[in-house]
Amino acid sequence: MITKGTVPQPAVLVRPNIQNLQAIPYKKFKLQTQSEFEKDPQPASLRIGKIYQAQAVSFRKFEQERKSAPATIVNQVRFDVREHQFSLMKQLALRIKPLVQQFGDTKHRWVDYKLVAASRYREYFDKILAANPTLTTSRESEWKERVNIPSSARPKSPEIDYVVPTFEWRKSQTSDAVRHQRVGGGLRIFLKRPWYSSGDDEMLAVILPNPQSKPTVTAMLPSGYSEHYTNWGIDPLLYAVQPAGYSPLPSDFRMNPVIDDDLQYPDRGTAKALAVAYPVHFDQDRQTWFCDLSVNPGNMYFPFIRLVLARYQPYSVRKEEEDVCLSPVVTADFIQLMPERQTTVVFKKDDSNSRFTVTVEGSIYNERLASYGNYNFLRISFQDNTIAQPIFGTVSNGSNDEDLTEEGVEVRIGARNIENNRYTVSNEFRLPRKYKDEPFQIIIEEYERGPNKIAGLSAEYQGRLEQSEETDRLIYADVFNINAPEK
Repeated sequence: MITKGTVPQPAVLVRPNIQNLQAIPYKKFKLQTQSEFEKDPQPASLRIGKIYQAQAVSFRKFEQERKSAPATIVNQVRFDVREHQFSLMKQLALRIKPLVQQFGDTKHRWVDYKLVAASRYREYFDKILAANPTLTTSRESEWKERVNIPSSARPKSPEIDYVVPTFEWRKSQTSDAVRHQRVGGGLRIFLKRPWYSSGDDEMLAVILPNPQSKPTVTAMLPSGYSEHYTNWGIDPLLYAVQPAGYSPLPSDFRMNPVIDDDLQYPDRGTAKALAVAYPVHFDQDRQTWFCDLSVNPGNMYFPFIRLVLARYQPYSVRKEEEDVCLSPVVTADFIQLMPERQTTVVFKKDDSNSRFTVTVEGSIYNERLASYGNYNFLRISFQDNTIAQPIFGTVSNGSNDEDLTEEGVEVRIGARNIENNRYTVSNEFRLPRKYKDEPFQIIIEEYERGPNKIAGLSAEYQGRLEQSEETDRLIYADVFNINAPEK
């Protein structure tokens, strides 16, 4: 069906005049002055921060209280109600995520930090920044230097290559005397590579028993000794001064070690240990790591020591009674500590001869209790530096004068020279007058001879243990260069 009619015209679209259109802000903020901005860049942020910190401290106490309370329904309801008091802290904690740097390992390190904050809307301030060159949309903090990132895992066990005894020379001189002192008790421990398994500042520690705990005694060892800690004792063939305890004390260690007590002993439950730690260095010639330490032997004569060692990381995570400072321990072979020796040469005024006194002293064993015939003796000789020939002269022990017909003089160290396990041997020498000015050397040597008999040994071991003159053990040697020209 077709209907005839008139189709109406479409309505005319009237466009509004937008030339005088103005944007009315919803809320207008008061601009801060420069001094107000420097005092508080974000208004009310300091107040909110203080509230957050106060709630955070209270929340930690609340968590500890909830953890220690009995797990009952009453306590659960009570703590759930109290937890709503910390709503502001939880809201801020969800919005403000801390900056976290992942290192990808558990090692200790020192890090320097500097924070740079930049606006994400810088492009909207181009005209303002162009008109005000002093303004910026970024801000930098001061450097925070040496932030400690602690190690969070135990170091690996050290691998000992070998240990050698060492000693230190201390030399002094006046117008009429020269003194040389050999300080014993040193050890150098060579270690296999690599090092720093727990990061920077890793050290080698000698493990001692904690004074506050009683060490576990192993049945196979003599009473008082423990395989878990460092032990020492006297030479069984030579009866000398015995140590005060089965293990050295922390005060017996020299060279300023780091001492850390009450550490958790690795893999032994609640057992505790005391660590005496020394730094580790790299030997460029041998291409290996080594550690130098020193133990004061006192008046002990060549005591044996068995070191129990571990890597030690002082900057490790410590929480209550637990820590990860020590690695699993390793035990070194027995080794002897060198005793102390001191030699003093005092010159006397004599117009006719070169006259001086040589005094040697040091710790020694009790010869009367050396049941296998051991004894020590000194050999003092003189040599001309120019012609490399022995010098002959006269020696006096205070009662008799003898001519030096041999290359030197031998003095047996006997009971008359020993007092309180220390010997002192002093002799006066007179050399030809020309050696008042010409250079020469004084050579000091000390030997240990013996044993010469050990009852009950089979023929197989007799030849190995009994010594003769050809197998004297040199335990001390020193050279004094007298009248040597200055280089």
